[in-house]
Amino acid sequence: MGNNSVNQISIADLCGLRGILLPINRLESLIQKSLGLSLNQAMVLCSLARGPANTPKNLSDQLGLSSPTLSRILGNLEKKHLLHRRLSPSDRRSLLLELTPEGLRTTQAIEVWQQSVFPVHFSDNKNHPRSES
Repeated sequence: MGNNSVNQISIADLCGLRGILLPINRLESLIQKSLGLSLNQAMVLCSLARGPANTPKNLSDQLGLSSPTLSRILGNLEKKHLLHRRLSPSDRRSLLLELTPEGLRTTQAIEVWQQSVFPVHFSDNKNHPRSES
């Protein structure tokens, strides 16, 4: 009997994720259409623009992305000339990530885009996007 209540809670929580995932999927679609970036690419660019996550390891930890996933994202951003990787001068085994001038302009565009889109698609409670009728 105790096991059933645990299963019921888990199923209810799992079903409740739909209300979180649908707005995230919509947000990713809006980012792709407006900026030509995936949600993960935009998060990587913003993280690099905002702070010290300038190594793949730090960025992976900060964003909760696996190394293979992050490596693919970084490669795609390099192809778009938004960032480049270089060897650390202090530890030639480590890579440093740097935004290019185009990458900096893109992060500024993300900030402007975010300020115009979020108020339209998200309620006052920023954790709960508005549903569209």
